[in-house]
Amino acid sequence: MAKTLDGTKSTRIAIVTGDSKGIGFEICRQLASKGIMLSPNERARKVLGDADGLTEEKVEKAALNACTRVLANKYPRIAINAVNTGFTKTDLNGNTGVLPVEKGAKGPVMLALAPDAGPSCVYFDRTEISTS
Repeated sequence: MAKTLDGTKSTRIAIVTGDSKGIGFEICRQLASKGIMLSPNERARKVLGDADGLTEEKVEKAALNACTRVLANKYPRIAINAVNTGFTKTDLNGNTGVLPVEKGAKGPVMLALAPDAGPSCVYFDRTEISTS
């Protein structure tokens, strides 16, 4: 069992896109160190269905917001959020980002460790709810 930020124990499974390297790998590393079970993307596609398989690589912020809301409403018992991790140094941007992956991972890890009654259907800019 994993411990959430409020100290309660919870069986949690995290689905992280881009989990093979860079910031996705770092998010998985941090979550695993907290006892969170990880579900590979292939399993996530089977659970959520291919029609729901929009990923951050395919959509811009407005579409990602819509996808987050659709999935959160479709699966109300699952906390589904989207996080902009900031301009993080990754292979995707030629390592020109300003944040190391450890700092970029902070928002997704924070949400994965939120209490069971934590946020869902929300877009975060790093660790804060986005207002734009």
